[in-house]
Amino acid sequence: MYPLEIEHVSQQTPLDAPDVIEGVVDHLLHIGYDERTVLRLTTTTGDEESITALGKALFGVQPGESLRLRGTWTHHPRHGRQFKVAYCERRMPADERAIRLYLASGLIRGIGPVLASAIVDTFGEQTLKVIDAEPQRLLEVHSIGAIRVGRITAAWQEQKAIAEIMVFLQGLEVTPALAVKIYTAYADTDDDPMHIVRHTPYRLCRDVHGVGFVNADKIALAVGVPKHSDERLQAALLYELDQAGGQGHCHLPVRILIARTRHLLTDDDPATAEILDDAVLHHALEGLRGQGEVITETLPLPVLDGTGAVADAEIALLPRWYRDETQLAWHVRRLLGSASRLAELAPWAERLAALTTKETAGLTGEQHQAILTALTSPISVLTGGPGCGKTHTLHTLVEIADDAGAVVALAAPTGKAAKRLEETCGQSAMTVHRLIRPPDGDSLFDHASVLETADLVVVDEASMLDLALARKLTAAVRDGCHLLLVGDIDQLPSVGPGRVHADQSAVPPPRPQTPTGQLAWD
Repeated sequence: MYPLEIEHVSQQTPLDAPDVIEGVVDHLLHIGYDERTVLRLTTTTGDEESITALGKALFGVQPGESLRLRGTWTHHPRHGRQFKVAYCERRMPADERAIRLYLASGLIRGIGPVLASAIVDTFGEQTLKVIDAEPQRLLEVHSIGAIRVGRITAAWQEQKAIAEIMVFLQGLEVTPALAVKIYTAYADTDDDPMHIVRHTPYRLCRDVHGVGFVNADKIALAVGVPKHSDERLQAALLYELDQAGGQGHCHLPVRILIARTRHLLTDDDPATAEILDDAVLHHALEGLRGQGEVITETLPLPVLDGTGAVADAEIALLPRWYRDETQLAWHVRRLLGSASRLAELAPWAERLAALTTKETAGLTGEQHQAILTALTSPISVLTGGPGCGKTHTLHTLVEIADDAGAVVALAAPTGKAAKRLEETCGQSAMTVHRLIRPPDGDSLFDHASVLETADLVVVDEASMLDLALARKLTAAVRDGCHLLLVGDIDQLPSVGPGRVHADQSAVPPPRPQTPTGQLAWD
């Protein structure tokens, strides 16, 4: 619900949408997962007619609202003539019919069709003003008590806040769905979302999933944030680091970070390019470092650039990456230095030799060694391409460990991979997230108990482990438990920062590397 008077961001409406229609929403037909909305609208311009309108710009509108739409007419082979909306200006319902539709839509919790009619019958065209400014007058309506008035008032204020954000951002190509996300992000805090939008819009990058720098920058420039302000430059630097993390990087050389940020801010903007030199961006980066939002380090080893020359070794990274990498290294050291419980079940070579010929059929010398390595080393890596024998090796490993009385826990990054691992080894497997999840008192099965008793944890498709998940995994594995990471370094990489499996596979093995296409272990 829009306040009677509200500040608008000055913005030209699209010029490539020649047709303009106005009307009142009758009902919604469809809201897609991609936010595209289809509705029926009764026009109020020209001849009154019922039309179908569709587009993402309609997301969030409700029956009874008055709309001013810009768009183009199209013809669907099945549904006929439709108005494809490029721009939508929303207005509060004005007449009794529209108000009745609006309140009956279910938008305001506590008001259904019957109560909506009773309220409109009592207050007529003043209904929305009464709910907004004099909600206590709702007690004049039969069947409404003080408790229901409180609920209606709270729901109205919530929707009013969302609508205020929508109207403020109207024309900035910020979707109504994103306006809802902005409100929701601060709903349970003491922060006023409109104050943040108006005065510190770049906070949205950090606080609201899906906003990102591009949308926040549109808002910031519209409300008057200078293009060369530290706030904007620092938001752009953080954005480029975050983008690098999405590409799998754990850090960026400072010179590359500066170059990417400068390109982001000056592309198609020669005026900004003239005043935005590297020194200005370095100053902004230093500000982020002082605030603890970025860590910079100088690598102890020389770094080569693309030409083979020694380049500046200064790097920048986000604190969470630094935490994940250092803690992962600490937990790897911890596991490597802990006393092995599997050692008590030795000698493993004799146990492997004691298996029947059928059980060991087809095992190569390398597969024998890979199994022994997993059983005798606190952390080991099994890698190889399709058809190299990882499946048979794993099956035999789990079988011999079970036969010796060891407790084996199986996991994989995804549910599908966990299911394949379960079929391979003949015992239950779960996702890594489920394995390391803190125990839930209401859970029928305490997954934490698996790690408390496990002697060997096997993780398949380990190439999909990013830094954060690998840190959580190694932190959850107790002292004395072995960890085996299985995967193919040439297959799916992790979604987040880090190539944990590839980096660990690159550690020189205790013997010469096996030929390409065969099994390797470490």
